[in-house]
Amino acid sequence: MSGRPAPSLALLSAITALAICGLHMVVPALPLLVALFTDTPAHVQLVVSLYLAGIGAGQLVYGPVSDRFGRRPVLLAGLAAFLVGTALCGAAWSLPALIAGRVLQALGACSGIVLSRAMIRDVYEREAAVRGAKVGNPYPQQPFSVCGRTIVKPSSDSQLSHSLPTTQ
Repeated sequence: MSGRPAPSLALLSAITALAICGLHMVVPALPLLVALFTDTPAHVQLVVSLYLAGIGAGQLVYGPVSDRFGRRPVLLAGLAAFLVGTALCGAAWSLPALIAGRVLQALGACSGIVLSRAMIRDVYEREAAVRGAKVGNPYPQQPFSVCGRTIVKPSSDSQLSHSLPTTQ
C-alpha cells in the first residue's frame, strides 16, 4: 500500500451498509409509489427487483476494474454513481425514471460491498482481516438488520403510512 493510512473499519462498514440500507429504505413506501405513479404493484416492485439485479451485476465489474485502476478511485466513482442515482430518484417524474435511478444507485452502492472487503484484505494480515470483515457484517445470518429495522424503518409500518402524505 502507498503512504496512506489504513482505511477506518467503521467507514468501510458504513460504505458496505449503504447498499443494504438503500435496498430496505424503499420497501415501506411501495404502496405509496403504486398510488403516486398510478401503476400496478408488479411494476412498482421492479424498484426492488432491479436494485438487486444492479447489485449483482455491479459485483461482477468492480473487482477487475479496481484491480486495474485502484481501489480508492473506483470506490469514489461508485459512490458518485450512488449519489447521482439518489438525486435521480428524488426527482423522479415517472416510474421508469425512478427505476433507472434505483439501478444506478445499486450499481454505485455495490462498490462498497466489493471494495471494502478487498481493502480489508489488502491492508490487514489474515487474522485481522477476518476480524475486520466481521465488523462489516456483525450479524451474518441477518445482514445489517440493525440498519433495516432500527435506523431506517419506524417501529411499525402504520406510523410511516400516517406520517407521509397520500395522493388520492
